[in-house]
Amino acid sequence: TIHVARNGAWLLFLLAYPAARSLPLRAPKAGFLVLGAIVFLAGALFGLVRGPVDPGSRALAKVAARTGEPVLASALLGQQVVADGGRVWVSNPIDAFRQDDQELYLDWVSGKAGGRAAVSHVSLVLVTADSDAGKIAARDRRLAFVVERGGAVLYRVRPTG
Repeated sequence: TIHVARNGAWLLFLLAYPAARSLPLRAPKAGFLVLGAIVFLAGALFGLVRGPVDPGSRALAKVAARTGEPVLASALLGQQVVADGGRVWVSNPIDAFRQDDQELYLDWVSGKAGGRAAVSHVSLVLVTADSDAGKIAARDRRLAFVVERGGAVLYRVRPTG
């Protein structure tokens, strides 16, 4: 669990039950339970009716996927590209890729200067404008703006030479 953060949540679930049993709590009043259930159900119904929030990235992911060219995108955007049949350079599970590529990708996602080299591996870059990678992409002269929808921006890598 110390080495793999994904397993930390399962350890938390395992330890929460005995910890909760040791607390000296009184039973809640029935009115609070009913009110809590109503609030929960109203929230769930609202979420189901409204659907997932999409800042325009699904539409741009489809555009990028249709090209068949490799895309550099953050985790969620990359998953959307793959779901639409496209190719990404690196995505989750990140440990499925070479160590050097993992480090370069993580530097790019974090907006570190060392991550700029990741752009040389792809033809398209898909970012959210307000992310660290999006801020770097907006200033990168190697990238040509293609389209923006909501908070997502698609860039094409300019040919070198």
